[in-house]
Amino acid sequence: MIFFGVFSIASAQHIHTCTVIPSSPKASVGVPANIPDGAQKAVSYKPGGTFNSQWSVGSTLTVKFFGGSSYLQDQVMRYAREWTQYANVNFRVLSSGTADIRVSFTQNGASWSMVGTSSAHTDQNRPSMNFGWLNDRTSDYEIKRTVLHEFGHALGLLHEHQNPAGGIPWDEAAVYDHYWRTQGWDRQMTYNNVMATAERDATQYSAYDRASIMHYPVAAQLTGGRYEVGMNSELSETDKMYIARMYPGRYTSSGRPTGIPVSNPPVSTPPVSAPPTRVTNYRVQINNALGKQQKSETVQLFIADKRYTIRLAKDARQRQQLNLDLPKGKYPYRVVVSSTYFGYRKVRVNGVVRREYAEIEIPGDGRGILTVDGSESLTLFGSYDEASQRLKVYLGESR
Repeated sequence: MIFFGVFSIASAQHIHTCTVIPSSPKASVGVPANIPDGAQKAVSYKPGGTFNSQWSVGSTLTVKFFGGSSYLQDQVMRYAREWTQYANVNFRVLSSGTADIRVSFTQNGASWSMVGTSSAHTDQNRPSMNFGWLNDRTSDYEIKRTVLHEFGHALGLLHEHQNPAGGIPWDEAAVYDHYWRTQGWDRQMTYNNVMATAERDATQYSAYDRASIMHYPVAAQLTGGRYEVGMNSELSETDKMYIARMYPGRYTSSGRPTGIPVSNPPVSTPPVSAPPTRVTNYRVQINNALGKQQKSETVQLFIADKRYTIRLAKDARQRQQLNLDLPKGKYPYRVVVSSTYFGYRKVRVNGVVRREYAEIEIPGDGRGILTVDGSESLTLFGSYDEASQRLKVYLGESR
């Protein structure tokens, strides 16, 4: 990292991909150890079927937290309750006892949730939902979209990009390569999470909704440039109406509450639409290099719902360049870094002053907005903040 600051010994965060766990009891590569069997991720299972995961209409679902600050817990519930404007259910937080939904904040890069009522029937000493990158410094934007997505699963919704009415034209080789590089998922894990279509006979579903909060972002390079979906951060109109049909009595298309029960969400035939317009991508180069008196550095860069890891060392690779192909737009980014610096200090031993070699590891982070409107070259820059003893990191134009 290019470093601006003073040296005594001194001187770079996360976009969401939640995990669907395959039905096989054998764990897949890349699955964090705290994710329980049966966690899955908008479609939903049919009521009355083998996999019925719908809560009782009008019920109050209890929520218990395993860790997290009071601020973070309040933020989670603030955004989770947005669902209850449309779904006829309520949430109540418990400090102890049995809970329907149990939320942890294990910082392992994996956010996930069990689907619907399955969480109430699993080990009460284990979480049924995890937020693997949320903390007190996470932006409201990131907390909101992650919480809305995972609590959608908790209410029984599956992933919208796996809607039987969808039909995304995946470039399978590109998808497998992308999720192996960015998430560490093997082919089976990637297929289960991304490309597998939900079974028509076991699910109920609306017409495909690319704006759904339950939809993964789809980069153009994963479809050969034929299709893309951006980062959804709000409940779509279909999300609202679909959840209102699952849990009727609180919301209608006019936005007024109603006491008239609504039947199960209808199964719709996929709409026929014109081929999507080909997207123009721009090449964005992101550079990082070891700075003066820097021994090593590990950087995690999260941008456009992808995670990139850069590892540099003085006696190995000292610089690296990432090449991103992105369509025009604004992309929130976050970066987390751990840097090791070296130097010499004066120490007195038995009355004799000597120079002693020393190393120190300094953490850092930063966030911002990357505006893409053409090809450009950017560099990771960092400055040392003495008050917090951390690096402040950002992306800037290469110099």
